[in-house]
Amino acid sequence: MEHIKTYRAGEPGYIATRTRGTLDIWHDQKRYVYRTTTARAARQFICHAWQWENIRIAGAYPSYTLEIRQ
Repeated sequence: MEHIKTYRAGEPGYIATRTRGTLDIWHDQKRYVYRTTTARAARQFICHAWQWENIRIAGAYPSYTLEIRQ
């Protein structure tokens, strides 16, 4: 996975349309954009990059929302 850009809420790219071949991860009022190849690779990346036991993954490839569990 290659990180392309991070947008914060209110920045122009935050609500821009998704580019083909990228993965969007929405978390904590930020949009993280990564270059990806498959849905499986994206899911594995999310599980490793964030603490798996503390998050809830919502959505479907290529756009996921991560929420912190309490």
